[in-house]
Amino acid sequence: MTREGATSPARTILVADDDPDLLLLMSLRLTNAGYDVSVASDGRQALDRISQSLPQMAVLDVMMPELTGREVLAGLRAAEATQHILIILTSAGFFGDVDDLDLPVRADGYVSKPFGREELQNRVTELFQR
Repeated sequence: MTREGATSPARTILVADDDPDLLLLMSLRLTNAGYDVSVASDGRQALDRISQSLPQMAVLDVMMPELTGREVLAGLRAAEATQHILIILTSAGFFGDVDDLDLPVRADGYVSKPFGREELQNRVTELFQR
């Protein structure tokens, strides 16, 4: 999905979450912000789609079926072709810092659910501007 009227190539993002309503909401908000968004409803599907399309960023729910966001993160960081992809983890009920998640490897960012209307978009923009 791309925003109509975009004059420059869109940044590509894969969003993965097992909650279909939240997946649609995140996808629409990021698409409306001008990003080219693809979606996955579980961790295995996310890893497969990322390996095929090599998006610039992935937004991964920590708790998903098939593979968790943590497992997808570890798989992406382990592969040379995908280790450069920016990764944001999302999770409900966790209000600490990404460093407190006991991750096997480091994510680039973290957004706690529920997040405000602009919070995810702002975090995505911030990481792309680094």
